[in-house]
Amino acid sequence: MSKKIYRGLLFSSLVFLVNLTCFINGNSILDFTFVNAILFAGIVDYYKMFIPETSVIIILIISLLNFDIYNLIYALFILFITLVLYNTKKFGFGDVQLLAVMTLYLGFNIFYIIILSMILVFIFNFNRKEIKIPYGFYIMLSVVIYYFIEVIL
Repeated sequence: MSKKIYRGLLFSSLVFLVNLTCFINGNSILDFTFVNAILFAGIVDYYKMFIPETSVIIILIISLLNFDIYNLIYALFILFITLVLYNTKKFGFGDVQLLAVMTLYLGFNIFYIIILSMILVFIFNFNRKEIKIPYGFYIMLSVVIYYFIEVIL
């Protein structure tokens, strides 16, 4: 079997496992939709190197339904930092959008996810010479890891 088939099976299994865990854990429909939008964004970013606007809009709507003023302050901070990184060509604009709307939903927990995603980028791309890295994919992986840690604890 080729690498593409293995990756497809891996991603399908990941989506199934996360959705099954959401169902068993009794998460709200907002959490369920949020996790699936992140999964979609990460997988598309892995294959196509862009974050779909659909995921960003879905997370924005979910965030507005679950609005908190402190999350807005954190989101503005993250937006400022990521826009600086975008201007220096370190991030794509889809990553900026995704992190900003994720912060509106997750609040302070986004900092744990960003740290975890940076660690994952460093681990998986230590020897690579490529400049372009699908950061949305690593954000997705860190959200899944953070979610499973939260479920276990």
